[in-house]
Amino acid sequence: MVPTHGLAVNPGPIQTDPLPSIQAAGSAAITRVLDVGIDGVGPFKGAIQVAEEAIKSVDGDERQAVAKLIKIHTRFAATTGAVTGLGGIATLPVSMPVGIGEYYLVGARLAASVAHAASVAHART
Repeated sequence: MVPTHGLAVNPGPIQTDPLPSIQAAGSAAITRVLDVGIDGVGPFKGAIQVAEEAIKSVDGDERQAVAKLIKIHTRFAATTGAVTGLGGIATLPVSMPVGIGEYYLVGARLAASVAHAASVAHART
């Protein structure tokens, strides 16, 4: 116990539950993953750009564009999943969070790009 020398000391509330700070950090991480997945960053293209490229590559057919988007993202997820799994159990502490982050990143971009392709098709009708 720290001596107070007769002074009233108010150390403030003691936070014994780390859950709120963990939740805030998790929420910030999810928001960042969604932002990068939708808007893109660096060489990782954003959802609108990917959707526009898919629509253009199939001459504007939205159904084919959506099928192409799904195919591209499935292949990307499978490839990166295989690469992160190469290290086996030794790299698991690093590769597992990377794999989970990549899964959400690709999923966010796929969902946003399909939504964009559908909205472009809907705008034409």
